[in-house]
Amino acid sequence: MAPRCHLGAAPRWGFKGHAFLFYADDLAIYTYDADINKSIERLNVVLSKLETWSKENSLLMNYAKTEYMIFHKSQDTTLIPNLTLCCNGESLVRVKLFKYLGVTLDPHLNFNEHLNKVNSKVSLSIGRVNAMKRKLNQKAFNQLINAYVLSNIDFCLSVWAVHTSHDYVSMQKKINRLIRIFFNPRTSKRKHARIFINSKYKDIVNSYTSEITELWEYCNMHSIEERIQFYILQEVHKTMYIQSSHVLKDYKIPAMDNWFLIKTQERSYRHTGVLEIKEHSSQIYKKSFVYRAINHWNKMIRDGNIFSEDFQTFKKNIALWVMKDRDMKFLA
Repeated sequence: MAPRCHLGAAPRWGFKGHAFLFYADDLAIYTYDADINKSIERLNVVLSKLETWSKENSLLMNYAKTEYMIFHKSQDTTLIPNLTLCCNGESLVRVKLFKYLGVTLDPHLNFNEHLNKVNSKVSLSIGRVNAMKRKLNQKAFNQLINAYVLSNIDFCLSVWAVHTSHDYVSMQKKINRLIRIFFNPRTSKRKHARIFINSKYKDIVNSYTSEITELWEYCNMHSIEERIQFYILQEVHKTMYIQSSHVLKDYKIPAMDNWFLIKTQERSYRHTGVLEIKEHSSQIYKKSFVYRAINHWNKMIRDGNIFSEDFQTFKKNIALWVMKDRDMKFLA
C-alpha cells in the first residue's frame, strides 16, 4: 500500500469526520477545518489508526511515497510554515505540487502548473503529427488530432479549466496553425488538399489566413473554450440525473445533494430549470466546478430549450449549442 495523504475534501471512510479516495493502491485521505492545527491533529489520529490496521492485515505503509498538501488561500497569513504530520514516528513530507490520477494539484487550486504541463504535452503531440502530415489523409489526420492532441486537453478538463480565455490562446493557436498547414493548398500538393479545394469549402482555403472556424467545422472539432462548456454541461446532466434517479439511488454521493438546485423563487424558473447560485464572497468558489457549471447551465437554459433527460440526445444538442457563439478573435 502506498498512500498519499493531503488536506482537502472527498467521500467517506471508516473514520468519523474524514473522507478518502481509493484508486488501485493509491489512498488519499482528506479533511478540512478553519483551524489548521485541528486538521493536523485529526489526520495524525487517522494515520495512526491506518498504521494499526495495516499491521493487523500484514501490510506495510510506504512512508517514502506518503506526502501531504494543505489547500489554502494565497493571501492567508495565518498558516504556520512548520506544520508536522507524523505517522508511526515518521514525519511526512509537505509538498507544493501533487499529481493525483493525472491532474497536478497546487495549494491554491489555480491549476497553473497543470495547464503548463498540458500545454507542453500538446506542443509535443502537435510536433509529432506535423512530422507525418504529408503521409496522412484527412480521416487519419482527424484521428491523430483527437487521439494525441485533444485527448491531453480533454482529460479532467471540467476540473482544471478554471482560467480565463486568454490563458488558452497560446495552446489554441498551435492547434489552429497545424490545421491550417495541413489544409493549405499553397504549401501542399497532397490529395486531401485538392479534395478540400474542390469541396464546398473551396472559398475558405485560398489563403493561410482562412477562417479557422470553417476548418474546425470541416474537421468536426470544437475549440478549447467550446470543449470546456461541452464537458461541464455533460457533468451537470449526469450529476442531476443520478441524484434524482431512484434506479441509481445506491450511487448517490451525499456531498453532491445540494450542488445543483433549481430556483423556485419565481414561477418561470420552475419551468426553465435555471439553477440557483449560492451566496458567496470567495474567489475560490468562483473557480470551483460547481460555480462554473451553474453559470454554463443557466446560460444554456436561457438561450433555448435544448435540455433532454436522455443523455445521448442532450449530448448532441449541446455539441451544436456550444458552437453558436464562436469567438473569432479567440480562434484566429
